[in-house]
Amino acid sequence: MLGATGATAGMSQLGAEAVVGRVGGFDPSDPLHNAHAYAKMEGSLDGTMNYHLSVGYILGFMPGQLPRLLTGFQNLKVNRIEDLGEGSYLDTYSSVYTFTVPDMSEQLPGDWTNPYTGATNRPFHYRSGPSRLLITPEGFKAPARPEAPGNPNPFVLPWLVLGDQIVRRLNSSSWFPSDLSPEEWPLESPGEEMISAHFTSRVGDLADLANPDIARMDVTSFTNSQSNWLPWMLMGQIPGHIGYHTIGRSFADLGDVPEESLRLAEQVVPDFFDAPLDLPYTLQLREYKKARKPAQP
Repeated sequence: MLGATGATAGMSQLGAEAVVGRVGGFDPSDPLHNAHAYAKMEGSLDGTMNYHLSVGYILGFMPGQLPRLLTGFQNLKVNRIEDLGEGSYLDTYSSVYTFTVPDMSEQLPGDWTNPYTGATNRPFHYRSGPSRLLITPEGFKAPARPEAPGNPNPFVLPWLVLGDQIVRRLNSSSWFPSDLSPEEWPLESPGEEMISAHFTSRVGDLADLANPDIARMDVTSFTNSQSNWLPWMLMGQIPGHIGYHTIGRSFADLGDVPEESLRLAEQVVPDFFDAPLDLPYTLQLREYKKARKPAQP
């Protein structure tokens, strides 16, 4: 699953109108307040580690058919927020993605039967990152190009207040060339392009967000994403796509993350939690090309 800020080519924000007036000390129309609030809901402003667990399902969508439940899914993310001053923050994060049985208790077996093709597929669990993102009043930026225009600019997100809760919504789309060429990887590649859309909401206590004495706040997340077929599903350019539907929450301490979720992540990367933000950088498709060979049609 690609993060909303993971694409370096062709990314756009979908809908960025502020929908609440000033609430306490938080002004949702102020880019400086937006950058601060985004960082606080993403991690801890005191620079300590933050953990975010998302679990849910992957559905398949094909023209003329009802959606099909394909797999369960878990994303365990570790991140650290660094306050750079002048309203800007650096978010460093890394994730382990695990495809699971529907009840999310175990990894998907290595002989998973694809309900669309009837073929036996071997799931590809993977690590992504560490990635780095600048959060500024001028929008999201790549640390290597801080002078480049941000996105969105000015940085104003569509916030929503529901009673004593505040909702941060971030909707985005991304496009980039596929690392798996359809000529070399006919069953793994969706074609020359990778396209995805992400719709994410994070919910937390409004009082915690407005309180300057609190460095981090607990949040609950809801994410729906659409993207191309996963390469290990061997769907090639068959019309259709997958959809991720997850719910998650943040944790201040690794010991508070459910043991079964830690176990699933460590089955993919045994030493992940030793130094998750110091591991070599990697991405899903890069790892796939190293670990697998093109399947025979």
